[in-house]
Amino acid sequence: MCTHMLRYCDLQIASYPLDWVAGGNFSKRVDMLLSGLERFVELEDLQFGNIGHVHDVYDNTYNGISFYHDFPTGVPLAESWPTVREKYDRRIRRLLHDIEEARSVLVVYQEQPNIPESAENQEIIAAADRLHARYPEKEIDVFYLQYDSSLPPDEYRQETLTPQLFKMVGNYKDRRADAPPWGVNEAFLAPFYQKYRLKQPLSYQIKSWLRHRVKRRLLLLLAKNHPSRATREKLRRQYESTYH
Repeated sequence: MCTHMLRYCDLQIASYPLDWVAGGNFSKRVDMLLSGLERFVELEDLQFGNIGHVHDVYDNTYNGISFYHDFPTGVPLAESWPTVREKYDRRIRRLLHDIEEARSVLVVYQEQPNIPESAENQEIIAAADRLHARYPEKEIDVFYLQYDSSLPPDEYRQETLTPQLFKMVGNYKDRRADAPPWGVNEAFLAPFYQKYRLKQPLSYQIKSWLRHRVKRRLLLLLAKNHPSRATREKLRRQYESTYH
């Protein structure tokens, strides 16, 4: 859900290798990045996990990453792997290139509500320090979101662990009845993400403005005219939580 929130808040305009995959806490993912994402999706490291509705799940036994959205169900791994490998090679090259070209970098890690983690502050700080040591010439800000179910819904506290490491601890689970286990309250989290700004090309700014405008008008139209009353009510709540 981290990449979803980044896109939701216009902080990500390209796809990277750690989007839409599971596994590996913040410290492990930092180490993957520092290794150049080595053996990220090698054929000999992949182990079948389970059958999904659209995609089969494969686990990487080397780095602990699980792929939920890449391998079509019913297609032999040997047939689907080359295309998946090419996609991730492209995303890895893009990520490493973008970091090298950037003067400032924002690193975001968001814990999922359905996967309990117990990262201590010192572990988070140590991982961030390894990033800064690898890229000493870069301005790297780290934004860490820690899920805490013991807090009342939508309650939070903020911690500045270092001048460049900001941590938010909150109960940000999406509590709607039809929400998936990993779902988060987008409207609650958005203001924290929106404290950051991405330097975007003008063409992307125009596309983003048009996309949000069309999305808002379409959502309002469906909330008023969908034939299902239950769906209309659901869309109305979504519209109000997003735009009000």
